[in-house]
Amino acid sequence: MNSSVGGSGRGGKRSGAGRPTLEQQKILQIEHQAAASRARWNAYEARQHLIGLRSELLNPKGRSYTIEENKTALLFVLDLMVEEGMNITESCEHVAKRLHRDHQVLYQLINHFLDSREIIDISSSNRGHGSPTYVCTFYHLSSEHISSIGEFIITAQQEGTGSTTTSVAQHLKSTFNIDVSRSTLIDTLHRLGYQFGRGHVISSNPLQDKTPRIRQFIIDYANALKAETHGNSIIVYMDESYVNTRHALNGTWYDSSQPIGNKLIRGTGKGARLIIIHAITKYGLLHHSHKKDATGVEQTAEMIWSADKANGDYHKNMNSTNFLLWLNNYLFPTFQLLFPSKKMILVLDNASYHHARGPDYIDPHKMNKSEVAEKLLSYNIDNIEVEREGKVWMDSSTYNKRGGSKAPTLLELQSALANHLQNIGYLGKTEVQKQFESHGYTLVYTPPCMPQFQPIEMVWAYVKHYVASQFKLGRSMSELTQHTLQGFYGDGNEHIGVTSDLTLKVIKHVHGVINRYIKEDAQLDGTIDKLIVKSSTVVINSADIINDQVNELDVFMGEMEDDYEEQEKMEDERRS
Repeated sequence: MNSSVGGSGRGGKRSGAGRPTLEQQKILQIEHQAAASRARWNAYEARQHLIGLRSELLNPKGRSYTIEENKTALLFVLDLMVEEGMNITESCEHVAKRLHRDHQVLYQLINHFLDSREIIDISSSNRGHGSPTYVCTFYHLSSEHISSIGEFIITAQQEGTGSTTTSVAQHLKSTFNIDVSRSTLIDTLHRLGYQFGRGHVISSNPLQDKTPRIRQFIIDYANALKAETHGNSIIVYMDESYVNTRHALNGTWYDSSQPIGNKLIRGTGKGARLIIIHAITKYGLLHHSHKKDATGVEQTAEMIWSADKANGDYHKNMNSTNFLLWLNNYLFPTFQLLFPSKKMILVLDNASYHHARGPDYIDPHKMNKSEVAEKLLSYNIDNIEVEREGKVWMDSSTYNKRGGSKAPTLLELQSALANHLQNIGYLGKTEVQKQFESHGYTLVYTPPCMPQFQPIEMVWAYVKHYVASQFKLGRSMSELTQHTLQGFYGDGNEHIGVTSDLTLKVIKHVHGVINRYIKEDAQLDGTIDKLIVKSSTVVINSADIINDQVNELDVFMGEMEDDYEEQEKMEDERRS
């Protein structure tokens, strides 16, 4: 009797039989959660429109209030004094909050009126909101201002001076000619995830001079833009982030006379967490609800799943396996469906899982002494040259001995192996590089600690702000997923999702940031769209780019924001 695989014959393991491994179960779970999170929405943003309308009604810059406006304000002040029994100070402060007026100006108005029965016109054309350089506190600082703050703080650290609230405010004044109050600036810095504390003084910069690495990124990115302009390539920007069920806005109106004050009853902790991966192009999100594969599955670069841990380092919920899963099951299929004849150029940061390494990858700087010694011997390298008051040769019998006058150090062994690998033309490729080369695609890694070079960072802020605005007590994970998807794709008339207008805007902003670096680099000229390299520039070795991961910022900068929120709660409890 003939038998075949999967037939009724006995013997042999059937394909797919048996219990899945833990790794397979994990992958299946993530795929299931990501697939279950998809739903499709519509368009836009009433709340921002209302904020704009309210701003139009506020006193514009440089204009004093009219007599009639002052009369209305005085009527409110007097009414509170008569009906509520408030004194002058209390009533002025109450009306000032409701009408967005200066309570000291109202105090002058009411005192003058009580003395003379005359309503005066107090000019405020050069004070507060009336100043041409005043930043309205009802809006956040612009993305350009925020990016400039980040650059200023990092530069101050690298120069050893550090930064204070005063120096940041002076920077904004000198750079943009805007005045920002101390309280507004402190609140903004905290919301951006910055913390103020005693600086740890070191003798040298652990990142050394990043100029060559930044310069090489600018050159690579400029070449990518040229390829995109020529029409044969599409630049994709990707990143990971997260949201928690208790992710919420912190600002609130409150009555200081009430016992609750400005407290927000929200519960402790951050709540359960979703991990998010997505990508954008200049055309918007890498997603199309009407583009489906042969099995009818909607193609998208969006991948969302529940984190194993809500607190701590979210990187433990993101690893090389998940990233490679995203590449093969989400990024590549979606890109190929939307841009079938194009080549992808992916811009990404240096998180460790973006450099997944296979078992055949050799990185001398990640090896201990015995591992390096074994690898050197495998290449038949029986002796190496080291510096000991001149050049000295040390044979293989010394490789595993303690480094000193008669034995090489670990660093010397690593350098010897690295030099040999370079001499034989070894190009260590990560699993991610191999995947991209197999498709004819290109990777462009941003320099470490430079999130301002990544447009999708501002998309995260846009989406997470919407998620925060939808917070309610007891928000479930399914509701959090829905709010996150609405943040991406829109929620009717309440919120416009991430459109091509938004992605073009954030990309343009990043180009402006890069142009400032070009202007400061003596070897570069022009702009990122028309870059001129004045002299031959040493190309950064791919291994150096891979090793940038050790200097990379925590790409989930929200961790710092969460830490600040916990700190803020403790301070509030201490004051109460």
